[in-house]
Formats: sequence, C-alpha cells, structure tokens
Amino acid sequence: MRLSISHTFDCDTELLWQVILDEPFNERLYRALEMKERSVLERREDDQTLYRRIRLTPKQDLPAVVKKFLSGDFSYVEETTLTKASSRMTVNVVPSHMTDKIGFPTVHLEADFRE
Repeated sequence: MRLSISHTFDCDTELLWQVILDEPFNERLYRALEMKERSVLERREDDQTLYRRIRLTPKQDLPAVVKKFLSGDFSYVEETTLTKASSRMTVNVVPSHMTDKIGFPTVHLEADFRE
C-alpha cells in the first residue's frame, strides 16, 4: 500500500529543513504530543547528510491485554536521514518490543519546490 500526503509550506528549502530539524522546536512539539520521554541517541552531520536517532516513549498506556506481553514501557526509535543534495528525508520507525511482529512503515519526506 502506498499513501501520499502533500503539504504546501510558504518557505524555501533551507528554512523548511531548519525548522524541522530545530532541536528546541522538536522538544516543544513532542511535549505538546505528550511524550513521556524524548532522547536524542545519536546525531551526526557532514556536507552530504544529516543522521539522527531519537527514542520516543508515549505517555499513553498500552491496552492491558498488550501490556501482559511486554516488560517495561513501549517506546520507539526514529532513525532519520536527510540527504541534502536531493532534499529528501527518510524516517524509519523501530519499535522497542516485538520488532518481528510489529511493522512500521518507512516515511519519506521530500521537499519539492516549484517556482
């Protein structure tokens, strides 16, 4: 299955990625989403790419029937790679439990600017 969502932002490429990757913005965003925890595990950047791994733990409890099979809190890691030349970002979501049974999609964000 393929799902496509399109958003139009009134800004240039540089500003879009600057906002999306801004750490204070992300801290406020995930606080507003009521995450119990948000931890930057890794962040590295060079001339071609930016890579980061962030662990997120939702505040909302899992259903009781699911909690019986898990130990500890459910969390997931977002693995984000921004390829600067193509202005393309890929986000892989890796759950903390049952990785062989829970399938999360890979999300591709692409900045396509038309004058």
